[in-house]
Amino acid sequence: MAASIHPAYDIAEALWLGGSPAAAAAPKIRERSCPLEGYHDWVIGAFTPVERFEPIAHLNLGGIEIRPPLSFAFDMKPLGFKGTVDGILGFPLFGKFIVEIDYPGSRVRIFHPDSYRPSPHAAVLPLRMTTGPIVRGSIRVRGKEAIEADMQLDTGSAHILTLCSPFVDRHQLLDSADELVPGTTRGFGGAAVGIAGRIEEVRIGPFAAKMPIVRFARQTTGSFGTERHYSANLGGEFMKAYKVIFDIPGSRLFLENEE
Repeated sequence: MAASIHPAYDIAEALWLGGSPAAAAAPKIRERSCPLEGYHDWVIGAFTPVERFEPIAHLNLGGIEIRPPLSFAFDMKPLGFKGTVDGILGFPLFGKFIVEIDYPGSRVRIFHPDSYRPSPHAAVLPLRMTTGPIVRGSIRVRGKEAIEADMQLDTGSAHILTLCSPFVDRHQLLDSADELVPGTTRGFGGAAVGIAGRIEEVRIGPFAAKMPIVRFARQTTGSFGTERHYSANLGGEFMKAYKVIFDIPGSRLFLENEE
C-alpha cells in the first residue's frame, strides 16, 4: 500500500506498531524523541530501544489522513521482512476505519464506518480490543476435544498460530502435538526460542486450518509469557486464504472465503 507522511520525512525505517495504539515517525526527527521505558511488556523477546515522538506528523493513505497521537520508532531490520517495508499500520488506522484486507486479491480497502456494507456471504465474529483485536477461536490436538482460546489477530505474523506459554502448559499441548522441533518466533522486541509442532486444527468461526504447524511459546516474559490479554496469536499465514475485514469501531470481524 502506498502512503505518504507529512511533513515529508524519509520513512525508510519508520514503524506503525501493529496491533497496538501507536504509530511511528522517521529517524530524521529523532532529535525530538526520548527513550520509552517499559515497552518490553508489549514485545515477545528481549527489550529493544524504542523512541517516542510528539504528534508532529500525519499519514495519508489514498486521501484518508491519519494523525497519530504519539509516534514511535526503532530499527526494523531484525524483523527480516522480504522486500521493502517502511512501516506497520496499527490502531490509528484500524481503530477509526473499517479495513478490508483481500489476501487472495492482494488489495486493501479502507471504509468509513457509516459507508461500509458487508457481504451477505461473509461470516461475522464478535471482536474485542485489548492490546490488539481479539476473537474467540479453538484448536484441536490429538486425543482431545476442541480447546477454546482468545486469539489476537496479527496480520504481520508469518505463522499460523503461536500459543502462549501458560496456555501450552495448562493444556499439556506438547504431549499431544506431533513433529516437535525447536523454532524461533521473531517480533519487534527480538527473537524468542520456542517449539514448533503439528496439531489437528486451528479454527475461528466456520474457517479452519487442518493439520497446521503452530508455535508453542516457552518463554516466561514478554507477551507470549502470559495470558493477561490473550492465549494465542493468530497470524497472517492463517488469514491469507481469506478476505478479512476488521470492523474495530463496530466490534466485529468479517471473514469471507472467495472460493
